[in-house]
Amino acid sequence: MNAFVTSLLALVIPVWTAQAQRPDPGKLIGRWSGTGTFFSADLRKKVDSIPFELEIDSDRLGKGRLGEVPLSEVLVKPNRNYVEIRGRLARPISSDPALAKDRLVLVITALGDSTMNAEFHLKTNFVYDLTMREGRVALTRMR
Repeated sequence: MNAFVTSLLALVIPVWTAQAQRPDPGKLIGRWSGTGTFFSADLRKKVDSIPFELEIDSDRLGKGRLGEVPLSEVLVKPNRNYVEIRGRLARPISSDPALAKDRLVLVITALGDSTMNAEFHLKTNFVYDLTMREGRVALTRMR
């Protein structure tokens, strides 16, 4: 039951925190880099931190990397109360079965001119994954 509650909160909390003001998707255009960490202490022991790189173009499409793993089919998806970025990983970021996920969803929690904060969800699909792996990432615009 604990995993279910954690997964449910991971879906609901970003919506609550983003209701104040949805970030402008146009501010995402450009190149971003940063580091992400898992919320779970057990996952942090397996994967200390994850380097993130994203490049978003004016069509809200892009590409990137999570560590050494290419990220393709990147799409900025504005929703009613928040903005998310979705992409497909070429393979899981680790050989550990707990991280056997090939999709990434970033839920933008704060967006400035040169910084972006987001929650990341590693998933097996874009709809609902009871065993998704969540964390946070801080990105900086590359010049």
